[in-house]
Amino acid sequence: MSTIHQFIGRYYHALEQKGRLSIPVQFRKFLGHQAVITAGLDGCLFLMNLENWQALVDQTQVGPLTLKRNRDWSRYLANNAAEVSLDPQGRILIPEPLRQQAKLTDTCVIVGSLDRLEIWDQASYHHYLDQLNTNIETIAESISL
Repeated sequence: MSTIHQFIGRYYHALEQKGRLSIPVQFRKFLGHQAVITAGLDGCLFLMNLENWQALVDQTQVGPLTLKRNRDWSRYLANNAAEVSLDPQGRILIPEPLRQQAKLTDTCVIVGSLDRLEIWDQASYHHYLDQLNTNIETIAESISL
């Protein structure tokens, strides 16, 4: 039985001028040397190890191709995706189109979201958190675990 690694925590790192971002040491061991980055939801980017990326691809391909929403979702993920490698300093190069899409400029927030990392612009992340915090009780009551 394999051990499930979960990404948890929040870290702030500066985005280098050339688009490189240092991945926190705590995340590197679960991320591996190769990963996939793609457009996420709510204004962030998703960064996944290859195993979790494959699991997402497998889940995405379960639905019939005849449904437009399935085609749209798979296109959104795949068309924006890029394979990235961690350099010896633990940095990845975020492709320019993804940096623009997530409005990444200076300080980024790298957050663990269980099966993936999310990369946010600091201002966007804190705006999202403000909204989330005002609704979290209602959200918690509406889901069944």
